[in-house]
Amino acid sequence: MPVRTPPDVLYKYLPPERSDVLSSGLIRYTQFGAFNDPFDGNPHFASLSTDEGFREGMARILPEEIYRAYSSLPPEKQAQMPYEMFSAIAWLRAKDVYPRMHADMADITPFIQNLLRVNLDKHIGALSLSETDDSVLMWSHYSSGHTGFVLGFDARHSYFNARLAEVDEFRHLRRVEYRNERPNAALSTLSGVEMFLVKNTDWAREKEWRIMRPLADAESVITIDTQPFPVCLFRYPSDAIREIIFGAKMTPSMRRVLFEVLEAQPALRHVVLKQAIVDRQTYCVRVISQSE
Repeated sequence: MPVRTPPDVLYKYLPPERSDVLSSGLIRYTQFGAFNDPFDGNPHFASLSTDEGFREGMARILPEEIYRAYSSLPPEKQAQMPYEMFSAIAWLRAKDVYPRMHADMADITPFIQNLLRVNLDKHIGALSLSETDDSVLMWSHYSSGHTGFVLGFDARHSYFNARLAEVDEFRHLRRVEYRNERPNAALSTLSGVEMFLVKNTDWAREKEWRIMRPLADAESVITIDTQPFPVCLFRYPSDAIREIIFGAKMTPSMRRVLFEVLEAQPALRHVVLKQAIVDRQTYCVRVISQSE
């Protein structure tokens, strides 16, 4: 799969009450179970493993288990049956029970799927960003009816490119894929993309990128009045913010709040301020600089 390079700036839509994101330098990484899409981070898997994968796994495990079982026999039993014979009989019995074991795995698959979802929400959070700063629907849904603001993050900043290894699922930006079909395969064959980065095409307008981090790395965790999930806040570098866009319906009092926050934060003096306005002729929102 080709590497997808993010645009220079990615955007986070926020309601007016989240001015603390600027004042505190902390931003929430959200559990998948708290997203408004119930399918997000929740692929269906009909089984834990393919039949071939199950047999290959058993072939890796059985030799050691057979040897361990033979070694535990009393010497007189070992004298009556050479290891080669014991191993051959064990393999024959294992093949007889393969179908039943595989069926038993299928029976517990729904339980494992629920257990996996619960544990993912305990350990993984995601920060969702968008390629676009002028989505009427996203301003409406995520910025309290255009009364909030949008942060423009520098997608090239090292904060968004801090993976520990090539196979690291965390600490780096990746683009969400939009598909008509929900991922549906054996759990053992699902990739990280299919687990965390596939959404229905109904959401394609959001043009989402996301970065995941272990919730254990959170700077602050708020548990009061946050059921069913705690709010896990992560510190981000101030120089990762490139711009702030004021909503088209932001109140004058909210504008004053943001200006006061910016005035109190010297590390944010570099940030470019922009304004979202309602276009007079089309169903569009346009983003202009404060000087226009």
